[in-house]
Parts: sequence; structure tokens; C-alpha cells
Amino acid sequence: MFKKLFFLLNTIFLFIPTVLWAGDFGLKETADAAGLQGGSTDITKIVADFVNVALSMVGVIFLILFIYGGFKWMLSRGESKEIEEAQGILKAAVIGLVIIFSAYALTNFVVNNLGASLTQ
Repeated sequence: MFKKLFFLLNTIFLFIPTVLWAGDFGLKETADAAGLQGGSTDITKIVADFVNVALSMVGVIFLILFIYGGFKWMLSRGESKEIEEAQGILKAAVIGLVIIFSAYALTNFVVNNLGASLTQ
């Protein structure tokens, strides 16, 4: 359990920022030749993209938990203990979804309203 958690945290905090801050290795010239527009190097845009990706991953985890709780409830065969566990999983998943939407709304507000004043 600890090894899986360590691997997940290592991936999130070491691998993803390394990829985001890596050099382009000639990819800009290739993108220009293909007619693609280059990405933004604005720090607020990079942080916003990172937060949006992280919130999307958490949203996928919510979906998995919600499906798992639903299956657990359907397969409980009327046993009250298993039904209560399934309801607990579903309640926790919904609370997590509310937190995810709140974090997304807050991030969106900060980037759109306060991020513009940071770049000026």
C-alpha cells in the first residue's frame, strides 16, 4: 500500500512538472512547419493547466468510486451491512465531487480574474 502511494505521489510531483518544464527539443519548429500555434509560456496558464489536469484525474477517481459503490449496492443481496457500506462509498464520492467542482470554480475564478492582473 505504501509503495503504491509513494509511486503515485512521485509520479504527480516529480514526473508531471518535469514534463511541463522540459525544453521543446525542436518541437516548436516542427509545430510551426505543421501550421500549429505554439503553447503559452505564461506561468498562470501553466499552473491553471496543471490544476485542470489534476482535477480531471480526481474526477475520474470519483467516477470509478461511484460505479464501484453502485455495483456493491446492487450485489449486496439485501444485506444491510453491505448496503450501508455502499451508501457510505456513494456519499463520500458525491462529497468529493462537490469539492472537485468547488476547486475548479475557485481555480477558474482566480485564473480569469486575478491571473490577468498578475501578468500586467
